[in-house]
Amino acid sequence: MFKKEKISEKELTTQSNFLSQTTQIEGNIKAQGNFRLEGTIIGNVECSAKFILSETSKIQGNLYATNAEISGEVVGDIEIKELLSLKASARINGNIKSNKLLVEPGATINGNFKTSPGIVPNSGNSNSSTPHHNNATKKPEEKTLA
Repeated sequence: MFKKEKISEKELTTQSNFLSQTTQIEGNIKAQGNFRLEGTIIGNVECSAKFILSETSKIQGNLYATNAEISGEVVGDIEIKELLSLKASARINGNIKSNKLLVEPGATINGNFKTSPGIVPNSGNSNSSTPHHNNATKKPEEKTLA
């Protein structure tokens, strides 16, 4: 009846997904290709290519992607396989793992970060309906990079 066509890796990186500023989704998202978020997601996000979080957007959950550019707010852990770019308006409340990290002055990180080659995002159990944010008993102090 319906045939599922296999999409090449090149086609995945040229495809784009978009969620507008007036949209809020509760649940986990798994995106093939690039993804731009301007709204709110309450749940985990897994993106196979580049993820862009605009200044007006928010994720309450964990983020897993190949590359990411963050201008908005993330309340949860972030794992990026290649490059994570935090813009001046970025607000992160969670731990960060990335191969490369670029932070603009003014970005806020409330958590720990680790950069090392070979980080492979671990999406954990993507069937879970709740975010996997690590609520450690010892809260790291908030730091604004200037």
